[in-house]
Amino acid sequence: MKINEFRRMISAYGATAERWPIELRAPALALLARSDSARRLRAEAAGLDGNLDLAPAPGPAGGSLIGAIAALRPPADHPGTTAAAMDRESLLGWFHWPQLAALAMAGVLGFVVGWAQLEGTIFYDGTGDVTNLVFGAESIDELSL
Repeated sequence: MKINEFRRMISAYGATAERWPIELRAPALALLARSDSARRLRAEAAGLDGNLDLAPAPGPAGGSLIGAIAALRPPADHPGTTAAAMDRESLLGWFHWPQLAALAMAGVLGFVVGWAQLEGTIFYDGTGDVTNLVFGAESIDELSL
């Protein structure tokens, strides 16, 4: 084991060898036996472990945390609706699925028309005029509007 690996292991698991992963324990102890810097790292980690052991354990949730969680609950007039669904609804409530489907179809149609190669098809008459293709007239002037 190298000193950088030992430093990461000590940072993650602390100074107590019993907390180290089994597969890393023997190489770490071998490094401790031969390296002064590894022993210093372990001593620093032991000091931090001691300070953490002195800290009080967290107790049950207080009233403010319970109130914050309760505020996320959906209102009574929306039974069965989660807060996440309500957020989605407020973001997309003005844009329902039929409008989304129509927009998608318009995009697909625009793509197809824009990329279609009309030459060589039965719709292309060689003039390249859209009015002839759409209305069957040679020019806009021939259209009786």
